[in-house]
Order: sequence, then C-alpha cells, then structure tokens
Amino acid sequence: MPYRGVAPAVLAVTRGEVDLYCSDIPGAITLLDAGKVTALGITSRKRSTTLPDVPPLAEQGLPNYAATGYVGIMVTGGTPPAIVRGLNASINEIVREPDFAKHFSAFGYEMHGGSIEEFQSFLQDDIERYRRLMRDAGIAPE
Repeated sequence: MPYRGVAPAVLAVTRGEVDLYCSDIPGAITLLDAGKVTALGITSRKRSTTLPDVPPLAEQGLPNYAATGYVGIMVTGGTPPAIVRGLNASINEIVREPDFAKHFSAFGYEMHGGSIEEFQSFLQDDIERYRRLMRDAGIAPE
C-alpha cells in the first residue's frame, strides 16, 4: 500500500493497520528499539553492522535478492570537471573521517565514498536493473 511518506507508513504499521512495513534502517531503528516492530530481514546482500542479528533475505531463501538504498551527491550538468573532482575529493575526505562514519553508523548508514566514475556506473547499473524488472513485470513507464 503506497503512503505519502515515511511518517504515515510508520503510523499505519504501529496502529496495526498494515502487517508488513519495508523501511530503510534509519527509518526503522526507533521502531525496533521501542519494540513496536520485529525485523524479519534486510534487503542488502550482507548483514548490517547496525543490525547484525537480522539476516539478509539472501540468507533466507532468496539468494539473488539485493536492494540497497544509497545517498549520492550530484551537481548540474555542465559543471566544470575540475570543480566536480574537487567536490568529490572533499566529500570522500569527510565520509572517511572516523567520527563522521561513527556518527552516521548509529543511524544505520554505512559510508563508502568513491570515484565519480564508480558512482556513474552504479547509477547506470541500478537504472538498468529497475528497467529490466519493470519490463519483466509488464509495467510501462508513465
């Protein structure tokens, strides 16, 4: 059932209006800590350092299942390459600071950083994966 955001979905699951809720780890941690929901599995290929006792769906009979959220930073097209490289270097520096990584890991984020080319490739692969899923399911883009 689609909701207009995380807050209405969380409200529905805590009220018992829906039986199943799929969330990113940061959106679920408070509910888990309060005992309002029980984690059945995570969608990444490997266990999360934040929730190490929650097995991935890949360990539960869906060996090829993997869906991982991500946060990426982008600039508008036409931004000079030197500026893009400088921003990428600065962002990687910050992401790899131990205090920064530790702070965000408490919310379930695993910080990685990487090159511009790696992120472009990741995005292209992700778009293609969803394109195939939509095609195979007979879903036409609107």
